[in-house]
Amino acid sequence: MFFLLSACMFLGFVSCEKNEVTEGNLVGKWQMQTIEAEGQSYPGGDQIWEFTEDHKLYISAEGEEDMEAGTWSLDGKKLTLDFIPVPVTVSKLTSSTLVLEGPGFTYTYKKLK
Repeated sequence: MFFLLSACMFLGFVSCEKNEVTEGNLVGKWQMQTIEAEGQSYPGGDQIWEFTEDHKLYISAEGEEDMEAGTWSLDGKKLTLDFIPVPVTVSKLTSSTLVLEGPGFTYTYKKLK
């Protein structure tokens, strides 16, 4: 019985969401949840970032028209945003969560359906 329960627990851990950083996983609309900077955490408000397949980035707030913010590219975990002059790393990317980190900041998003 112990081995059966152990095997079930192992399969449960293995089937958890994977953190695969790929362009296909990044494409879509993401709503900002939190901003962490200088040791403080702030609510993300209603800002939405949309990464498109043609590598454009649109930023909007709920109920507002999308504004084209620029372009994006992904090289491994390195995300280049042409409007942010500092390096940004994708530290987590699942089907529901995106976490971007840069020098002194962390942005956390949830995927919109």
